[in-house]
Amino acid sequence: MTPQEQIKEKLNLIDLIAGYTQLKPAGSGNWKAVCPFHNEKTPSLQISSDKQLWHCFGCGAGGDHFAFVMKMEGLDFSEALRQLAERAGVEIPRFRTAEHNERTRLFELLSLAARFYASALRTSTAAEGARAYVKKRVIPDELLEDFGVGYAPGGWTALTDALKKRGFHEEELILAGLCARREKGSGIYDRFRDRLMFPIRDQNGKTIGFTGRVLSSENQEAKYVNTPQSPTYDKSAVLYGLDLAKNEIRAQGFAVVVEGQMDVIGSWRGGVKNVVASSGTALTERQVTALARCAPLILLAFDADAAGLQAARRGIDLALTAGLDVKIITLPPGLKD
Repeated sequence: MTPQEQIKEKLNLIDLIAGYTQLKPAGSGNWKAVCPFHNEKTPSLQISSDKQLWHCFGCGAGGDHFAFVMKMEGLDFSEALRQLAERAGVEIPRFRTAEHNERTRLFELLSLAARFYASALRTSTAAEGARAYVKKRVIPDELLEDFGVGYAPGGWTALTDALKKRGFHEEELILAGLCARREKGSGIYDRFRDRLMFPIRDQNGKTIGFTGRVLSSENQEAKYVNTPQSPTYDKSAVLYGLDLAKNEIRAQGFAVVVEGQMDVIGSWRGGVKNVVASSGTALTERQVTALARCAPLILLAFDADAAGLQAARRGIDLALTAGLDVKIITLPPGLKD
């Protein structure tokens, strides 16, 4: 039996699709649902319990377990296979290359770093300023947890020391973008220090990098520091918050694109969850492609300064080229965020 067959045997398609959209009985053991792939009010997605297949009579999409997850999550077949195999407890035999082993180590490293920062924000006495900032910005605990917000201690090697104790090497810490080599002498130091930390995650929720924000306007360093280009992080391909927003984007039929992490979290606090951030840069072709998999319309809500207007113009051009509809959200005068 192939891994694909094992997965289908262990995962009922009804249960799989029910994790994404509400199902209703359709007679003879079949089910129906409002299709998550286009806007509709009357359910046109049909799922066959016997055949373990689905089909939408509205948009024409259909297929098996893999087709659904590929379309829903924006994955290729190999990514969908790995995701469903993990969920079903099916082992996928594969040849592990050195590159694969390296990326696996880096993902583990970044996950540990995210947990380290989150724990520091909750428990470290040095994080009092960070907790005060979070309170000032009225970010509730549940959103801190949802987005994995944390704090990077102000010392030079707090994270370095913690990760070395877990068996990671200096070269791995540098490769992951968490540390940098000292210009004078030997050793490395933490790239992020005394900053509020925002994990950057891919669309499947895996941490691939970080953004660190200064906590005081008196700090003369850059307001935001991002993980540099790495084997796991490509800023031109990722949208902050897409892992949490993708299902709501599909449900609403459009995505709101803002500039920064705090804009996304602030929108969630206000009950608007179909929001992603370009992380302070103009939209890229790969980011627009990712959004096109989720909805046919994007709304741009960038700052009304010169940089924001330029980013909006580029976003409009890319969206139209990709066949998307695009609108601009104009903020009232004097409203910064």
